[in-house]
Amino acid sequence: LLILYAYMLVNMLGLTSAPQLTRRIDIRSFMPELSPELARHVTYRRESFVSRADYDVQPDDVTLYVQLSVDRLSKLLDMLVTWQGPISCVVYISGETSEEAQRTLVKQFIRDNFEAVFYLDVHLLFHNNTRYPVNTLRNYAIEQARSNYGALVDADFVLSSNSQHFLKELFSTEEGRKHLATPGTPTETQDLSSPPRVYVIPAFQSDTHRQLLPKTKQQLLAEIEAGTVTIFSKDACPKCHRPTNYPMWYQAEEIYQIRYRWIYEPYLAFDRREFPRFDERFRGYGFDKNSHAFALAVRGFAFWVVPNLFAIHVNHPVVTWGGGALADNHQQQWDALTLLCRFFVEVRTAFGYQPDERLFDEPTPM
Repeated sequence: LLILYAYMLVNMLGLTSAPQLTRRIDIRSFMPELSPELARHVTYRRESFVSRADYDVQPDDVTLYVQLSVDRLSKLLDMLVTWQGPISCVVYISGETSEEAQRTLVKQFIRDNFEAVFYLDVHLLFHNNTRYPVNTLRNYAIEQARSNYGALVDADFVLSSNSQHFLKELFSTEEGRKHLATPGTPTETQDLSSPPRVYVIPAFQSDTHRQLLPKTKQQLLAEIEAGTVTIFSKDACPKCHRPTNYPMWYQAEEIYQIRYRWIYEPYLAFDRREFPRFDERFRGYGFDKNSHAFALAVRGFAFWVVPNLFAIHVNHPVVTWGGGALADNHQQQWDALTLLCRFFVEVRTAFGYQPDERLFDEPTPM
C-alpha cells in the first residue's frame, strides 16, 4: 500500500521523475478507512478579539486573513511592511506549553509593536488534542473579519507593495464586483466569462532574507531573471501552481482568466460573504488548500489572476505540523489522501455529478 500510495502521489503532484499512470486511477480498491484522527468531529475553544485593531475598518476594505502559531508571530511584522490594512489573525494555542504563557506572548507582541496595535484583530483558537487544525483556523479568520473583502495567504509569505490598495481598487469597480454572486452549477465547457469570481495572487519563493525581497513587479521580474526568485513549489509540486500561467502573468497588465485543473492550490482574494468555507476535516499536512480549490471549481467559481501584485514565500526547513505522536508528515499525507478520495465523491455528488465522474483531471476510479 505504501508503494502504491507513493507511486500515485508523485504522479498527482506532477513531478518529472514520476512514471506515467493511466488517466483513471483505481483509488477505492486500496483505500483504508479514515484514521481516527480525521474521522472524529472536533470543536475548539475560541476567544475572539483579544486585541481589536485601532484601524477604522470599513465594509469595502480588504482584510488579510492569517493563521499561525505563537512561535511565528514575528512573521506578521514582515507582512505589515507591505500590507497596510486590516488583518484578521488567528493564533493557535498549542498544548506543547502552558496556555497562559502563550497568551502572555501574544499580548506582549501586540503591546511591543505599534503596527500590530493599529492593524491586527487577534483571535485565539485553543488546541484539542488534534493535528494542526489549519482549515478551522482559516475559517475562523475569515468569519471574524470586519470587512466584506479579503485575501488569504500563509504566514510564511510576504506580499508586494500596495497589495491592499490594488485589491481594494479591484473590488471597488464593477468589473471586480459583478461576478461575485451566488454560484451556479458548473460544466467543463462553461463560458469563461461566467460568474462568480475569485482572484489569484501569484505565488513565488525565495531564499533571500525577508527584508530584501522584491516589493514591485519590476523588481520581481529582475530577481526571476537572476534566479533568486522562482515559482512557488516549482520542483516539489509542478502542477500545484501551473494554472496561474506565469509566462502570461509576466507580461500582463490586466486581470486574466485561467482554467482550473487539479491539483491547483492558489492563494486567493474574494468576497467573504459568498466564499465557501474550507473543509475542517483536513487537519495537519496534506490537501487542505487543493481540496478547497477543487470544490470552488465544481461550484462554478471562475479563477482570475491579478497582474499587479504577488506573494513570495520565504523558504525555511521542512517542519512537522504539530501534534506530538501525530506529527509524522508521511502518515499525515496518507490520512489526508484517504479523506481526499471521499471528499471528491462528496463534492461531485452534492453538485449533481456522478461519484466517479472526472471533472478537472483529478484522480478517479477506473
